Amino acid sequence: CDGGMKEGTVKFANEEGSSTDKHDFNANGICTHCGILDVDHVERDADGFYLVSDAKTLLWIAELIKQDPSISFKLTNDIDFNAYPTVKPMASFQKPFSGTFDGQGHKITVGFTQVIEDDGTAASPTEVSPYATLFFNLLKGSVVKNLITDGTITTNQKFAAGIAGDCAGLIENCASYVTIESSLEGDGTHGGIAGRGLEGG
Repeated sequence: CDGGMKEGTVKFANEEGSSTDKHDFNANGICTHCGILDVDHVERDADGFYLVSDAKTLLWIAELIKQDPSISFKLTNDIDFNAYPTVKPMASFQKPFSGTFDGQGHKITVGFTQVIEDDGTAASPTEVSPYATLFFNLLKGSVVKNLITDGTITTNQKFAAGIAGDCAGLIENCASYVTIESSLEGDGTHGGIAGRGLEGG
């Protein structure tokens, strides 16, 4: 599955076949060969929504969004995300979230820290990002609904928000009680729900 040749004698034939092994998924649903995620690792409901009950599963969902930003998922419990202060926002500039996230009235409590020092390094071991929020961006057609966010975001970067940095999708029936502690000098794009609304949102 990693594109490499299988161990042992290499044989060639004019027949369809594969020279690679099948995925070997570990207990976290990640292939030990190529790093791809097992899409069936987390339970889904009858409508195909992944069911998220804890912070660890939400981190898994964030990784799956890198593979497929059109997935949909639901919260089944309140989630305390304070143990992951340097986690990057879900989705990316190249792959904005385009699915549906239904909080079902549950709350995510965050404690994000995105502080980058003058030399360009992060104060904590994390990949440098100008966004401090739950979602990096929401594509037109995406939906985030029935969600409550709370906690604190500490940042000196331009974009910070309780739910999404950029939003061209739909955020409905949501509330954010997140406190943004910003030390940014100059123009900051911060918001309780979204940092910036884009065309379509």
